[in-house]
Amino acid sequence: AAEAELDLGELCERAGVTPALAKELEEYGLLSPRTDNGTKLYADVDVDVAATCSRLERYGVSARHLRTFRNAADREAGLLEQIVAPALRSRNPERRQAGLDELQSLAELAQELSQLLFWRDLKQLADR
Repeated sequence: AAEAELDLGELCERAGVTPALAKELEEYGLLSPRTDNGTKLYADVDVDVAATCSRLERYGVSARHLRTFRNAADREAGLLEQIVAPALRSRNPERRQAGLDELQSLAELAQELSQLLFWRDLKQLADR
């Protein structure tokens, strides 16, 4: 389904970030606008990404450090893509829908595993 798109000003206003921070987040791949007739347009999800990055920045975590999260997400998405790509490329609507359903299930499981490993590592850090 098509998502609403925002220009830089709308993104900054809704996310509560400065244009400079938005541009820095874009430079490090955390925001990924598409360009339409020279205008950068951001997806709704970019508002949440920018707002979260802004909150992390208050703890001294800069955009270049946040790139780690972008890289991890890319690797996870790439793995899931390899698994479901044949179904998603299918011309058969039922097979394609099955691929989308499988992608949803795989994404939820991958997210759950990431969260479990993350919290386990933080607990070990706190217990030192």
